[in-house]
Amino acid sequence: MARRILAILFTLAIIVLSVSEGVLWVMGSTVMVSPYLLNIAVFIVALLTLIMLLGDGQKNHRHKKIFVKNDSDTIAITEEAIIQLAKNTLGKINDINNTVVRVGYTKDEKIILEIGLTLEVGSNIVKVTEHVSKQIKEVFESTVGDNLEDVKVTVNGFTNYSK
Repeated sequence: MARRILAILFTLAIIVLSVSEGVLWVMGSTVMVSPYLLNIAVFIVALLTLIMLLGDGQKNHRHKKIFVKNDSDTIAITEEAIIQLAKNTLGKINDINNTVVRVGYTKDEKIILEIGLTLEVGSNIVKVTEHVSKQIKEVFESTVGDNLEDVKVTVNGFTNYSK
């Protein structure tokens, strides 16, 4: 967030320096500032802004590591691995045609799984969603332990074809 604010401030500085450079060019050389100096300042601030915006301040969330504390060790699991584990668990349930898994976090860095399902037409929604929630909790309690806060299951739609 701080990186974005600095990038916005640098962008405003570029605008101010560019406008002052234009004003200096219109007014001529009556002001005691060299237009070349302003050119260099605009270039340096633009370069700094580009570096700030291209930097890896916001890493890809799929590679975010979740630290799971075991008895004596701390194990890191990536978000991508958690999504894959959830999809593998849900792949064994017959009534599901498609899944979308999103990983969210609480302030305590506990995991909240949001699972969107596309079910076959005629599936019992309550039965399937409860089964999904139960299966995910069982698998994840053995994997991430107390780090799983909640599982939110929603039905995104229905399809009339099977796998």
